[in-house]
Amino acid sequence: MKKLKAPKLVTVSIYTTIAIVFWVFFSLYNVLISKPKVEIDDKLLDPINPTLDTETLNSLPSKTFFETDVASPESSGSAKANNNSEGVE
Repeated sequence: MKKLKAPKLVTVSIYTTIAIVFWVFFSLYNVLISKPKVEIDDKLLDPINPTLDTETLNSLPSKTFFETDVASPESSGSAKANNNSEGVE
């Protein structure tokens, strides 16, 4: 009895698929195992001055602070409509 052979294209496809699976596996393994090189600017590593600048702290009350609540466009639009209706009368 004669054995049926798979076509060469099928055999090559199977070997290619196996090679791709191994390639992906080893690439992921390499990414997970290797440690990333971290580059930090030397300015960030310099120690900071632990003393407080009292001159700057004393000047804070004289600074101008702005309101943090910003009116939404919807509320300002309805306020304009109300102002216009009052002027019509």
